[in-house]
Amino acid sequence: MSANMEYSWHLLVGLVVVAISAVTSESVNRRSSTSRVDNDVDYRLPNNTIPLHYDIRLVPFLENGNFTFGGEVTIDVMVVEQTSTIVLHAYDIDINNDTVVVTSDNVTYAISNKTFNTDLHFYTLNFATSLEPGNYSIYIEYVGILSASMEGFYRSYYTTSSGETRWLATTQFEPVYARQAFPCFDEPALKARFTISIAHWPNQTAISNAAVASTSGADSTIENRVWTYFETTPLMSTYLVAFVVSDFEYQSNDDESFRVWARSDALNTTTYAVTVGQEILADMNDFTGIDYNLSFSKMDQIAIPDFSAGAMENWGLVTYRERLLLYKDGVATTRNKQNIATVIAHEFAHQWFGNLVSPLWWKYLWLNEGFATYFEYYSTATVETTWRLAEQFTVDYYHPALLADSLETSHPINEDVYSPSEINAIFDTISYSKAGSVIRMMQHFLGGPVFQAGLQLYLQNMAYGAATPDDLWEALTTANTNMSSPILHTHVDIKTVMDTWVNQKGYPLVTVTRNYTTATQEISQERFLLKGRGSSNDTTEYKWWIPINFASQANIAFTATAPSDWIRSQDDSVVISGFSPTQWVIYNVQQTGFYRVNYDDTNWGMISSYLQTSAYIIINVLNRAQLIDDSLNLARAGYLNYSVALPVTRYLTQETSYAPWAAAFTAFTYLNTMLANSTGYEDFKTYVLSRVTPIYESLGHEELSSDEHITKLHRLSVNSWACRMGSTTCREKAEELLLDYYSSSDPTDSTISADLKAWVYCEGLRNANTSVWNFLWERYLATDFSGEQTLILSSLGCSQDEDILNNYLALSISTNSSIRSQDTSSVFTSVYTASPSNVDVAFNFLVNNYEEISEFYGGMNRIGSMLQGLASRVVSSEQLQKLKDFVEEKQDVLGVALTSAQQAIELAEENISWLENYEADIVEWLAEEVATIDEPQDSGSERVSFGILLMTISIGVIGFMKYLTLIFAVITTSVTLAHDPSPKDNQKTHKVKVGANEDYRLPNNTVPINYSVWLVPYTEENYFEGKVIIEVTVVAETSTIVLHVNQLEISSVAVTSDLSVPAISTTAYDQDLQFYTFTFATALTLGNYSLDIEYTGQLRNDSVGFYKSYYNTSSGEIKWYVSSFFAPIYARQAFPCFDEPAFKAHFTISIAHWPDQVAISNALDEYVSEPNSTIGNRVWTKFYTTPLMSTYLVAFMVFDFEYVANTGGSFRIWSRPEAVGTASYSLAGELLLDNLSTFIGINYNESFPKMDQVALPTSATTAMENWGLITYRERWLLWQDGVSTTRDKQNIETVGAHEFAHQWFGNLVTPEWWSYVWLSEGFATFFEYYTAAQVNPSWRLMEQFTVDIYHTAMLADSSDDSRPINEDVYSPDEVKSVFDVISYYKGGSIIRMLLNFLGEPVFQKGLQTYQANNSYGTGTPEKLWDALKEANDNLDDSILIGHVDIKTVMDTWTNQKGYPLITVTRNYTTETQTISQERFLLKGRGSSNDTTEYRWWIPLNVASQSSPSFNNTRATAWIRAQDESVFMSSGQNSDWVICNLQQTGFYRVNYDEQNWNLISEYLITSNFTNISPINRAQLIDDAFNLARAGYLSYNIALSLTRYLRQETDHVPWTAAFNAFAHLDRMLARSTVYSNFQSYIFSRVSPIHNSLGYTVQDGDEHVTSFLRANSHSWACRMGCPGCNSQSQQLVQDFYNSGGNTSIAVDLRAWAYCEGLRIADANVWNFMWERYLETNVAGEQALILSGLGCSLDENILLRYLTFSITENSGLRSHDRLAAFTSVYSNSPSNVDVALQFLFHNIANISLHYGGLNVVGNLLQNLATHLVSESQLVNLETFISEYGDQLGEAASSAQRAIEITKENINWLDTYEGDITQWLDNELNSAGNLPTAFGPIILCFIYGILNLAG
Repeated sequence: MSANMEYSWHLLVGLVVVAISAVTSESVNRRSSTSRVDNDVDYRLPNNTIPLHYDIRLVPFLENGNFTFGGEVTIDVMVVEQTSTIVLHAYDIDINNDTVVVTSDNVTYAISNKTFNTDLHFYTLNFATSLEPGNYSIYIEYVGILSASMEGFYRSYYTTSSGETRWLATTQFEPVYARQAFPCFDEPALKARFTISIAHWPNQTAISNAAVASTSGADSTIENRVWTYFETTPLMSTYLVAFVVSDFEYQSNDDESFRVWARSDALNTTTYAVTVGQEILADMNDFTGIDYNLSFSKMDQIAIPDFSAGAMENWGLVTYRERLLLYKDGVATTRNKQNIATVIAHEFAHQWFGNLVSPLWWKYLWLNEGFATYFEYYSTATVETTWRLAEQFTVDYYHPALLADSLETSHPINEDVYSPSEINAIFDTISYSKAGSVIRMMQHFLGGPVFQAGLQLYLQNMAYGAATPDDLWEALTTANTNMSSPILHTHVDIKTVMDTWVNQKGYPLVTVTRNYTTATQEISQERFLLKGRGSSNDTTEYKWWIPINFASQANIAFTATAPSDWIRSQDDSVVISGFSPTQWVIYNVQQTGFYRVNYDDTNWGMISSYLQTSAYIIINVLNRAQLIDDSLNLARAGYLNYSVALPVTRYLTQETSYAPWAAAFTAFTYLNTMLANSTGYEDFKTYVLSRVTPIYESLGHEELSSDEHITKLHRLSVNSWACRMGSTTCREKAEELLLDYYSSSDPTDSTISADLKAWVYCEGLRNANTSVWNFLWERYLATDFSGEQTLILSSLGCSQDEDILNNYLALSISTNSSIRSQDTSSVFTSVYTASPSNVDVAFNFLVNNYEEISEFYGGMNRIGSMLQGLASRVVSSEQLQKLKDFVEEKQDVLGVALTSAQQAIELAEENISWLENYEADIVEWLAEEVATIDEPQDSGSERVSFGILLMTISIGVIGFMKYLTLIFAVITTSVTLAHDPSPKDNQKTHKVKVGANEDYRLPNNTVPINYSVWLVPYTEENYFEGKVIIEVTVVAETSTIVLHVNQLEISSVAVTSDLSVPAISTTAYDQDLQFYTFTFATALTLGNYSLDIEYTGQLRNDSVGFYKSYYNTSSGEIKWYVSSFFAPIYARQAFPCFDEPAFKAHFTISIAHWPDQVAISNALDEYVSEPNSTIGNRVWTKFYTTPLMSTYLVAFMVFDFEYVANTGGSFRIWSRPEAVGTASYSLAGELLLDNLSTFIGINYNESFPKMDQVALPTSATTAMENWGLITYRERWLLWQDGVSTTRDKQNIETVGAHEFAHQWFGNLVTPEWWSYVWLSEGFATFFEYYTAAQVNPSWRLMEQFTVDIYHTAMLADSSDDSRPINEDVYSPDEVKSVFDVISYYKGGSIIRMLLNFLGEPVFQKGLQTYQANNSYGTGTPEKLWDALKEANDNLDDSILIGHVDIKTVMDTWTNQKGYPLITVTRNYTTETQTISQERFLLKGRGSSNDTTEYRWWIPLNVASQSSPSFNNTRATAWIRAQDESVFMSSGQNSDWVICNLQQTGFYRVNYDEQNWNLISEYLITSNFTNISPINRAQLIDDAFNLARAGYLSYNIALSLTRYLRQETDHVPWTAAFNAFAHLDRMLARSTVYSNFQSYIFSRVSPIHNSLGYTVQDGDEHVTSFLRANSHSWACRMGCPGCNSQSQQLVQDFYNSGGNTSIAVDLRAWAYCEGLRIADANVWNFMWERYLETNVAGEQALILSGLGCSLDENILLRYLTFSITENSGLRSHDRLAAFTSVYSNSPSNVDVALQFLFHNIANISLHYGGLNVVGNLLQNLATHLVSESQLVNLETFISEYGDQLGEAASSAQRAIEITKENINWLDTYEGDITQWLDNELNSAGNLPTAFGPIILCFIYGILNLAG
């Protein structure tokens, strides 16, 4: 046999074994669970026989008078245990017992008798002797009836356009009707293969599951019919077998593998099904990973005229009602189209879920129908992407499932069933809609990847078999476990969770009870019952595992649907903390969990109020639908007062989305029914109409070509409700449209849009006469389109004419009415549901015609269901009595309907009881509400003054004031005396840096909520006018309100509240504190107030506050712009405010500007007004309201800039127009933003829908992270290929990552006070490199972090005057001072340390928790430690061992200054080591007078020569804060050891001399690269700083650098260059300097010569840095070739007028070294290049290079430019020019120093004040190393001391630094000199000293020659 055949055989055997085991295991349970059937009755087949194959031959007879079929079947079976009986299913077929034969291997087995059990549908063969296990064949002949019952093998018909009746035979076997077509084992787990043959007339076609194998010629034995033979199917259940005989035709795809069949007159309506069906099938193939065509080679779909179900998923042959498959454009509605697509998706999902994998028994039906329901919308949504099906699922399936499952009579999803009637009963809302909703919940808590992988595994494991839920849970568990980072924690077991949802009925009500004092929430669970708490006698304790997630007003997290927590089934309640008491919370994000949520009244009130603001759309559309559905069902059931629930609907006047309105209409439908006879009914209609009218008027009656799919659905619902609620306009329009149609000459050509027909037909018929009604009835009879028929049939019941309705109801039970049997019952329903008044008409018809109804429908069962339907509408005592009278009178004849009739009475009684309980409350609320509807809407009473200036935006202001008023109402209801929302508990106790009577912190009594700011900048006059309205909440009684103001002139103030206008007795201003104080005549009580302030201010020119600046165009024109920079304390210079980071509020900004300018701000612009003559024809730009944010993050600017943007326009880069061509590179920054969104788990766009970045020609800082509007200096955002360097490119990436990180760390979660600024800047510095490294992995950024950030931080923090990371600050100067290396670089470095000792999973999860917990709020280190601890504790195997507490560890790093030096002292005899800690000081041990005992918790890790593993950066041991030292084993005595792997710990390491020597010796071997590059850098940096501080001999440190001749890596070289830079400065005037140069050059020359002067295409990213640095050092250390090369490049550049090219990454080296000895002409040429270029990066390179000249006259001229107005130097470049002079050459230090001495006043003026002068003096002092320089400095300070002012202390510090330099030389110069002499004079090193210089010279000559 072939390989394929062998595979098939093994598969068959395997599946038989599976089937045997499945049936056997199931039987154990089924025998003991027969509570619904008699104890001696078992509807399940025995386990002894398994079917393998059916061969079925059928001859259907479709002639009037003979609707029968003949059949014969051969069933191959396997007997699996000895038995004397074989039992099959058969029903309503006549078996010819004489034909029954059972054989095996040509042996016929004697059948003693055959019996049939009508109740069980069992056909039993009893044998004379027992059958042994083995294979047998059963042959049976039989006949059956082709009935009209629409089940089994049945007949249907259609009428052609010519009036001819055509018959067809078709099937419907699910769940228990295959037995009516052939004897079989009719249970889903008993799968077999089927070979089918069907006879039919030659003009007919037969189709079945499988493709046609062959056809025969005419067979005379069956009246010349022909046979169609089908291929054998794969293993499948009996209920999935199907066949159809008809004269239908089909449309198909090209290869006819996909066909849609219909009667010929309807064939043109199959196109859409062909198209969409193929796409959906392909999508299911992709999702499941199993190709449909592995089972069947074709897919047939057929539209059956008479079909009981909507559709049936028969494998390979799906059958449908016509209207659910056929789509006729212009006739079918949008809803029809959607139904076709979703029903196809439902049935196609079954091809896998149900067909490929079937349920083991009907108990698990939901494994079919639940998944099919889920994919019905999920799969269609991937094809029809604009239909918003995810939203529709919630209101179409989820909400009805909640309603159905809230009844006491509900059942579990897993429901034991036995008899056919029980099986049929569970094809219900629970198995379909609830199961689909629970599956949707599962998808959200597992996540898409796990969900899909789990389903694929489930299908693969169970293919062609039968499954249970446990098989599904096992597959999903495996998928979750296989994830690199499992979604579910180990304590959350999928089976444990899901068993609570599938094994018990009902669902939870989650109740959130908030404590507004403690800011906690208790969340409890109980079963929700629609009849209310306590309405059930069921004593079962229902509890679930409930996935919890939430959003809040401060954390608008409506996209994160994964659970943030769980309520377990053993939990009665859980407590969650950390929520602002003034803001709402909403649980069950996007209503993904299958439960309802209730809140305390206060939270409901805050939600209702917020919904009525313009910000309501911030709440996700599905949660808006949830709020309506939950609240009104909670009220219906008595869990919530209607006075709380109904206000939720007030906001609907502004709702435009479909889903909330669908939920509302559902809720209103119930009230409309219940209140129909109430005195409050008219008020109800008035109220609902007032809600509906705005959307009704907006959508109108006419379709637009631009309408979205869902808009068409929405318009129909809205128009219908407007009419039902009494809109005269609506009803008149419907009647007009229907009469126009009635009057048209061609009734086949409807003038009514298809999507409006349901509305027009129904509402137009309400008052129509008989002629119009008959016209529409004739249209029903005439149309052959099923969708149109259904629509008309439903509408005909809308008439309110009793005679018409009685006639219509009579037609529904007439055999000659032409209403199809599948539609007759819908007629009755359409009447009593159309109008409350029609209920009595329908009931009277039933009473008068119950016998005829019973006869028509074949029994009293239908009477029972009709009575129950009517009873749901019975709402009066009179109606109830009529119902009771009828049932009592007819109880003897109702028969099987009596129980349903009695239940109908109970239902009607419950309605009456409900009205008694709730009608009065509802009527009272409606009366009060309706009384306000006709009153004018409150448009706000806020005074909009600011002269006539703001009149043009008054509408916007008024609208916003309404929003504010509602926000205040929310706050008022929730604020309490016990709570202080501004978190400053300790603020009054830290005053060490300010005067005894000064407190720079604002009081705690007032909290800002909203700012509305209007600004008019007058650029020409250098001032601006402003107005601000600040809405505040007073939280503690006070007679003052204090805010910040600086350099503003306030012209008017007013304070108002909702209830009064408090009198201001005085206002006062404190310049020192920058406090503006309102004092009131009487104390303000708790509540909401509005501060209205008008003012003017100066447009500054120092790039802080609200300032103006300019740029020059290429034509020389000056262009002005205005911008803002508010961090940390400059917002108060633009508008009065509460200018502290914790005082977050919403901001609405409006800015006036010229029409040819653009204004941008944090938020998107809402509108731009027309020019306004009162402000010089400027226009207003108003921006949308921001989320809660700090004042320092507010930003706005006005300019003529242009932008480039991403495709959606949400990510924009702005620059002056001539530079916009250099902005495109920065668009790649969107990747950084996305990466951070993913890492943090909170999408940036949840806060702002856009990100603007602006390149400013002048900026106070590199960049500023304003939320949604980041500003940069140009060179940090703009990149021009061929001009900008690789370093520029990296800077753009890293600075962008820094600012983007701030959008979370600083913006979303802001430091509680500036003491914790590192929580912003430290994280931003860390992510600056970490995130950019994710996007640019080849740049080695985390290695660069070490030498760029970490080493710099260690140097700064080794000073005795360093400070802790957590630093108490108060005054503005103190606040600004903490924006330093400690907050940025040390903060970032300890965060990197934290990452490494925690591990990335804990680190990331902890940060996600920290962000989620504190979103839109403030952070403290304690909150961070708590989040990280939680993440660590939640790990199965916690990273930190129990005695290592994160807070304890990290407090030692953040609360004390400095860092540890650990010293490793090895005992080489015992192979042990002692590791001790002490504080490292750059001035050396004992240099500090600080008596504090500094100790840290230090993470340790070690590599050794024998085990050089540098990758595991986790801590293997800890030195605790209480440990002076620890003792541990060491490596072999001949091996080196190195501590602090990858230098992740923030500390230095010293070793004993022998270990240092072992390291040095190893480094000069070829194995040196076994030590990681970062640790090689560490060794250099540690050694040289230890030597500099006296902890280590320079002999050891310098010896370490010998190996550098073979070093090729950028990272160690950067550390080396930094170390050499200090020595270069210190030794510049020393006699040993030439030896120093020779030695350094001997180290540099190999890498310098290797890299050369040509940039290579294959260079790594960091190679460009190393080449530039090595060339610069080679030149500085005296390489002749290097100097001549750079000079030649610059000379050539000059000679060509700038037309020759210098490689951009060599320009910094070439410009500097080439200009050292260049003449004035060359220097002037480069100066002109600086003035001409518009690329900021190139400007910076030239600026730095110009300071390299060694010509004193040139330098003095250059320095003079820096203090000259209009010299061409930008203000932020002046200081850079000065720095470039003294930092580029030791000889230039004196030039710079003398210039400063002689120009101190001008430098102060142009550089930014005396503070800058002080900093300059200190920086210069680091280069002063001689006694003469010290004398000059002291003389200057002595002479000019009086002029130094605030720079005086810095000047004294400069003297100290100079003295320290001289002392250092006195201490160490001799040792260094001796080592260098020995190194250069030793025999082995002479060639080393001079060889490189010779090589360098030759290399340079060759380059020049080349």
